[in-house]
Amino acid sequence: GKTTLINVLGSLIPPNQKIVTVEETPELRLPQTHWQRFKTRPGEGEYSIDLFALVKHALRYMPNYIIVGEVRGAEVSTLIQAAGVGTGAISSFHADSPEAALVRLRAPPLSVSEGGISLISNIFTIMRLKSEKGFAIRRIVHNAEVFPVERQTKEGLQVVNELYDVFRYDIRNDVYYPNDPRELVEKSKRIQALQDRLGMTKDELAQELEARAEFLAGLLKDKKFSYREVAQA
Repeated sequence: GKTTLINVLGSLIPPNQKIVTVEETPELRLPQTHWQRFKTRPGEGEYSIDLFALVKHALRYMPNYIIVGEVRGAEVSTLIQAAGVGTGAISSFHADSPEAALVRLRAPPLSVSEGGISLISNIFTIMRLKSEKGFAIRRIVHNAEVFPVERQTKEGLQVVNELYDVFRYDIRNDVYYPNDPRELVEKSKRIQALQDRLGMTKDELAQELEARAEFLAGLLKDKKFSYREVAQA
């Protein structure tokens, strides 16, 4: 499910953007022309190339996006630092929930700082579920945003990263909530933060989201399901 989701997000990146992917096992299939793939090389000594070395090397290519198949070591900090200088970053990470993910990131040996945590925008939680017909299915069941806020503490005014629920999956009805773009604008801290940067009102943001939803619905209607067809559209 994680690799499928990354492939989906990757296919929606504009085709003129430069993308570098870093993986241990080559599984990603991106349709973009400007795509550079790096793969780790297990071994000993100078012949070994790990994820950390490849993520650092990827930055030299000045990509618009770095995609790492899965992070679990020192490469986490490098990937987050890349996001801090404006490079888009997508990866997968093992944790039971968004809260558990932040606990793991903060704790040794990862030890990501609060400043680094604030650079994470969204955490999607994928779970294996059972459909009404008894089949095993994978769904994004939850989407949370990480957003820094100022809080008064004993040490004074400090910036604290908090999680805000955005989307939740209703398995009984097979729908996501909220399903209204205006409600989403009111709920999403990250979308609201775009207002000043884009010079758009909340209504204009909602209209943009509605147009994107209609675009995706059109792909479904036209039965354009492959990564390449979606990217071309």
